[in-house]
Amino acid sequence: SSGINAEYGEIISLTENELMNLKKNELLSKLNDSPQQEEKEEVEEEKEEEEGLESFIGMKCSIMYRSSWGSLEQHNCVVLSVDMPDDPDSAAEVTLLFLTPTSQDMVPCNQFLNSSCNYDPCRYSHGHKTSISELRDY
Repeated sequence: SSGINAEYGEIISLTENELMNLKKNELLSKLNDSPQQEEKEEVEEEKEEEEGLESFIGMKCSIMYRSSWGSLEQHNCVVLSVDMPDDPDSAAEVTLLFLTPTSQDMVPCNQFLNSSCNYDPCRYSHGHKTSISELRDY
């Protein structure tokens, strides 16, 4: 009986030592993961995400669009730009140009496309902004 107790005591002692070593290694790894390293990783992830979203530029898609007279219609578009949100929980926004505009406010403004529109408000479209989640297949 005393031999068994001694063996149990040794097993408990070894287990305690092993747990202490694991905890020590965990704490050391947390110390080594500095905030600067985490910030670098976050910045790299954001860059990769932005580069992935930039592949949407020039892509043809369709969206459901409510016209100025109130009807909801599907329209074909091309992605002009992608804007990353300030809030990381929000979806990215895209600026779209309509391929077959059906009203004057959907027609792309030539001066806007040349970065020289001085009209405020302009009668023509400076692009329709919508969430990237609203895009549909072309």
